[in-house]
Amino acid sequence: MKFLFSELKDIPHAPLVERFANEYSPRSVLDVETGSGGNAIYLAKQGFVVTAIDREEESVVEIREYLKTNPLPLMTEVLNLKTEIPDFGKYDAVIFFNVLHYLKYQRGKSLLQKAVDTAKVEDVYIVSAMTTEGDFFKTNPDSYYLKPGELKSLYEDNGWKMVSFSEGEAIMRARYEDGTPMKNVVTRIIAEKL
Repeated sequence: MKFLFSELKDIPHAPLVERFANEYSPRSVLDVETGSGGNAIYLAKQGFVVTAIDREEESVVEIREYLKTNPLPLMTEVLNLKTEIPDFGKYDAVIFFNVLHYLKYQRGKSLLQKAVDTAKVEDVYIVSAMTTEGDFFKTNPDSYYLKPGELKSLYEDNGWKMVSFSEGEAIMRARYEDGTPMKNVVTRIIAEKL
């Protein structure tokens, strides 16, 4: 679902991102596959310096249009994760919000591992990802889905502290042809590199 800025007063952001903003002082943030920019704009309004990347030029253009009348510490860039890798090490926090399942399995796995490996002490990652449990995996099993518990283990096994962890079924915006909403187990973390 795409939100048009002209139709919105407040662009939606994720509660997990709001929790991050409430618990950490402003820092540089990379929002990976920002989409409509809700998380990036929310953080920029809170004083974070945000770079929002997306493979869709339309998304980046819409955010830039919004910034013309709402100046914020927010930069945008078109970047396709299928062929390019962001410089994760330039940022103090990284957001992966429901994006990894758009990548083929090996690409998603290596991208997430690269992000984990290049993090600096005190970096914070906010990740929400689909797991192999649910409708998304059934409809596209060649993409990157984590097994339940895998995301938490990946970070903890690499020297990260879990600030927040949850895993549970969620009703998704995506629907089957008959209009029935898809459901999927989603894993969500806020993790800090020790």
